[in-house]
Amino acid sequence: MRGDDDRQLSEDPVNGTTLNTACQNKVLGGVEYVNFAFLTKSGTPIGPPNPLDFNPATSGNPTRKAGVLFMSQGDHLSVSLHDTANGLKTVIYDQTTGQSGSMTASAANGFGQINYAPAGTSCSQTPYTFHPMYSTSSPQTRVPWAAHSYNVAFDEETGTSTTAPR
Repeated sequence: MRGDDDRQLSEDPVNGTTLNTACQNKVLGGVEYVNFAFLTKSGTPIGPPNPLDFNPATSGNPTRKAGVLFMSQGDHLSVSLHDTANGLKTVIYDQTTGQSGSMTASAANGFGQINYAPAGTSCSQTPYTFHPMYSTSSPQTRVPWAAHSYNVAFDEETGTSTTAPR
């Protein structure tokens, strides 16, 4: 099961510049970079989830030995996403197997934000703890950067999860 995945766009729409090409080529996701971690039974990432240090062979290679939470088709799940002092926390409890996994999108867990640099060849990041942008929402809430009205909403991906036979 894929855990926290946050995309960020390294673009300055006012000046029409983007993150320098050398840095885009070093980070996971390029100009729209990604923090990525699997949910684990311990809540500790199996490798660095930040876009600069992410390694597909470690961070992107889920194994039972690494403590990654695996689920199977048809399992019944309880899903919780909530803000904590340490960052946005995702918890899944598999009601079918009794196992659970979690991940907190925090600097302590290795999440990071790429430092915007439109010129040059350098690439650096700042450790980053993710929190929800808004604490409340209602049908009157508007997102100024959206093409249309956008109020109370939630988005999830299903069908792209890592599954394995028990």
